[in-house]
Amino acid sequence: MGLEDDISDIKSKLKELSLRRSSIKGQLTKFKNYLVTLESIQLSSIQVAELSLKVKKIELLSTTFDKIQNEVEIINHTNLEYELTERDIIESDIITCIAKANSFIEEASIHSEARRKGDESRNPKTRKGKSSSGLW
Repeated sequence: MGLEDDISDIKSKLKELSLRRSSIKGQLTKFKNYLVTLESIQLSSIQVAELSLKVKKIELLSTTFDKIQNEVEIINHTNLEYELTERDIIESDIITCIAKANSFIEEASIHSEARRKGDESRNPKTRKGKSSSGLW
């Protein structure tokens, strides 16, 4: 195998990794757009469960991105400055998305707890201790 073949293999590998990185960026953009749709609504328990699962997927995607980006940085070391900037941008997006999603989940949990407590105070049979009739 000659030098030209080695260079061709390296270019091919870099192209493949760049495509995989682009796919991750696309999935991240899709998740960011999904989060925008949740900004002005109160999440149902189903939506909270879905969001929790999506966060786990994004966390796995983050690990995959890190592995891909490490390979890109090794292969494309002559453009390391550019590659490190790409890493920073994508990692920042991932972290922001996860933080935002976790904030939505926490907010939904607080609202759910407040509703539950409100329901308990309006329904004496669900309160702990004595009922309003004094029979408990």
